[in-house]
Amino acid sequence: MSLVVRWDTGEDLDLYCPWDLQPKKNNRKTNTRATQKELEQLGSYKPVDGDWPKFEDDQSNEETREHYLKRAQKAISQLFPLTQVEPFKEPVNLNEFEDYPRVISYPSDLQIIGERINNKFYRRLVALLQDIQYIAINTESYNDESAQIVHNSITLVETLVQFITQVNHENAANLYETLWDQDSSEFKSYRMKLKPYNKKEFLNQPSSSKASYSSIQPRRTEAVWISECREIMEKILNQDFRDKIHRLERTGLFEEEDTFDQLVEKLNNGEYNSPMDFEHAVIALVEACKNSVDDVRSSINKALLTFQSQFKVHMKQVTTKYTKMTEVPSSRSQRAAAQHAAELWRNPDFQGPSTSKALRERKRQQTRYNTRKRDGTEISYREDPDD
Repeated sequence: MSLVVRWDTGEDLDLYCPWDLQPKKNNRKTNTRATQKELEQLGSYKPVDGDWPKFEDDQSNEETREHYLKRAQKAISQLFPLTQVEPFKEPVNLNEFEDYPRVISYPSDLQIIGERINNKFYRRLVALLQDIQYIAINTESYNDESAQIVHNSITLVETLVQFITQVNHENAANLYETLWDQDSSEFKSYRMKLKPYNKKEFLNQPSSSKASYSSIQPRRTEAVWISECREIMEKILNQDFRDKIHRLERTGLFEEEDTFDQLVEKLNNGEYNSPMDFEHAVIALVEACKNSVDDVRSSINKALLTFQSQFKVHMKQVTTKYTKMTEVPSSRSQRAAAQHAAELWRNPDFQGPSTSKALRERKRQQTRYNTRKRDGTEISYREDPDD
């Protein structure tokens, strides 16, 4: 649920979470900063059953919440000294990685999570775990999957989730070192789909692992545009439209064409390479439906025209954003190439040719790189926007 804010200045509409907004007092002046007391009142939410899975039946909801948050704080403080965790301690430096906001829509790091814990931002366990998950999800999205930093981030998420949700761990740093030596492809925490936990299911788990995965199910990493397209279809495929389209079944149209629901199913299965492909498929189906209607003044045809108009308006935002992102040069390949070249010239054993042409013709090797800083000497390079 979100609130739509229309500004008096005529700026674009903004969507806000109800948690972010409070009624303005009559005597409060514009641009007045919130006091510490007001911030504490904002976070004075009283947990209810189901927000934070209980380890013991006699625990209060508030006690359970504090238990999880203290374990999260303890884990973060114990992990901070580790070298492998260094890239995830603070927000990404956007001066160094200017394309990061165009690739990552929901940044997350240990500093942000720690501040949210201190400000009582998290009202459910799944919200805390989701922010933790995004550390690895973002790292994997921004880097090559085989990069060392991806392994480090997945191990970090696995460590935090296990430490927070299992009482048998006392030292997060030791747990991280143990997990770091394992194959991160076997870890599940960062790829789990979070949902409110089932109390009966939770209480039936062994006490040593309670809450570890009671609210989690496996999920596949999904492109943002796919979820946006699905939300558009859910919004405009209302029951009235479905009832009208259902009348076209007698024409035999859907014996040769997919239904709208089948197009959405294909979208969820990853059968479209871009939002433009999905838009083309939906518009083609709309045109096929319109061609099967004899009376252009019929309610079915009017419903199709309305659907088509709404669909195009909503999809324009998705395709525009997607186009802007894909027009950005391949940041991964450019960062990898720049680091690879720098590593070659720093290598004293490298006996490469003296011409740049010959260097470009060398066989490419797989490289690993960090989203924020290189191992050893930092590398500074400028990406060519025309590449």
